[in-house]
Amino acid sequence: MFLSEMAKIKLTDAPADKKLKIKEITAGGDIKRHLNIIGLHVNDILIKQTWAKWGPVLVQNLSNSESKVAIGRGLADKIIVEI
Repeated sequence: MFLSEMAKIKLTDAPADKKLKIKEITAGGDIKRHLNIIGLHVNDILIKQTWAKWGPVLVQNLSNSESKVAIGRGLADKIIVEI
């Protein structure tokens, strides 16, 4: 699958080791608040740290002092990123 540089995809489908920008969070208010608490916000720049198709998704947030966060796949499916 060829991805253009401006493709919007789910975080779970994004390639590892590429800079990604959070464009949208397709979830309700409680989930958005939870993501804010753990330091993930719209327009943050991330690097996905894992290629695995199972288990949690590990991301490094470059916009937030380079912290690393592991989130479940169900939650990661609700985060839309741009490559």
